[in-house]
Amino acid sequence: MSGSFIKELSFIRFKNVTIMGFNDCNFLTKLPDLSSILNLKELIVEKCTSLVEVHDSVGSLDNLLKLSFHECSNLRIFPRRLKLRSLRNLNLSDCSNLHEFPEIGCEMKYLSSLNLLRSAVEELPISIRNLAGLDALIINGCKNLVLLPIFLLQNLRKLGIGGPTMEDEILLSEERLLDLQHPTNSSTALQVLNLSNCPQIESSFFPKSSFFTMFNSSATLRKLILSESEMVSLPSSIKGFVALSELYLRDCEKLEEILELPPNIKSVDATGCISLQRFSEVLRILKFDGSHIRSLHMIQLGGCKKMHEKIWNYKVPNPLLWKVCIYFSHSLSQFFVRCMTLKLMMMILV
Repeated sequence: MSGSFIKELSFIRFKNVTIMGFNDCNFLTKLPDLSSILNLKELIVEKCTSLVEVHDSVGSLDNLLKLSFHECSNLRIFPRRLKLRSLRNLNLSDCSNLHEFPEIGCEMKYLSSLNLLRSAVEELPISIRNLAGLDALIINGCKNLVLLPIFLLQNLRKLGIGGPTMEDEILLSEERLLDLQHPTNSSTALQVLNLSNCPQIESSFFPKSSFFTMFNSSATLRKLILSESEMVSLPSSIKGFVALSELYLRDCEKLEEILELPPNIKSVDATGCISLQRFSEVLRILKFDGSHIRSLHMIQLGGCKKMHEKIWNYKVPNPLLWKVCIYFSHSLSQFFVRCMTLKLMMMILV
């Protein structure tokens, strides 16, 4: 019933309905008792800007697989407890007036994705431990979030995190997190950490908080996204992230130096880092020492004007040759082969 003028749903009595969609129903203010619709598998209520309340019964629909209230900007009253044993996907993104996240009242082992992007949620309850199969948690732009016990999510692989005042909030919640953390089992399977859209992250932030270690990420983190942050220097503690293979620093316009990289890194994307002028690994390559990191196969420096100038002016036999290889080679494992081939071709032409 997308785009309809419907105001209430009390007339619905179809017990065998499996999919319900009410997108762009801007006059809908309340979702009623749906407990009689036992076979409901998908409930999609998106961009319903007048929706304020969702009945508690929605939190107990045993066969529900997908639940979305994306861009229901006035949603304030949500089921206090979720017992959705079959749920795979829960989307509460851009619910900018939803402050309370429900308790998880049973094991919801099939829930793989929880999207709280730009919601007003203030804390995630300890009962999120019941989301045993959660793979992706998106909380970018959750500026009110002060409690984030992700160490309880043992199978989490993708984490999107960030917000306009994230520095203050992380520092505020850090002691609470450490108090809650189990001393003998703090590790998770976290593979992706996304701190993009965090303009408050600066070089002084990482040392004074233990953010890099509070989730024991060094042993499990595979992908780190710091794009668009305001840090000036990538913290040297990054080298302790032994499992990290992908590092994204796109459009960190204040970033000046990258002095250390993790030992097993595969790719670094520093596109748009206009202030970057010190990148130790690139300088090692320019000195013909080769990368000290065997796994490294790609460095992207598009738009890094100061690095472009440094590489162009670097005293090597043929700086143009190096410039072509650094910026246009898709693989540093082919880096030296391509350079040698180009050099040989130039010698033949001469």
